Amino acid sequence: MPPGRLVPRPAEIAVTFGAPLEPIGLEREGDEPKDRIVSALRPRVAGLAGDEGRRP
Repeated sequence: MPPGRLVPRPAEIAVTFGAPLEPIGLEREGDEPKDRIVSALRPRVAGLAGDEGRRP
């Protein structure tokens, strides 16, 4: 929000849901299970944006 603005302007948004994933299948690098899950989810979430996620 610009400085001095108290209320955001309404805007159109898009929400994308991917296929459900099981945490047990998210094996990647990391010392703790939460680290392995985050490292496995990051590229999948980024892939959901595709070209639509890149707005000028």
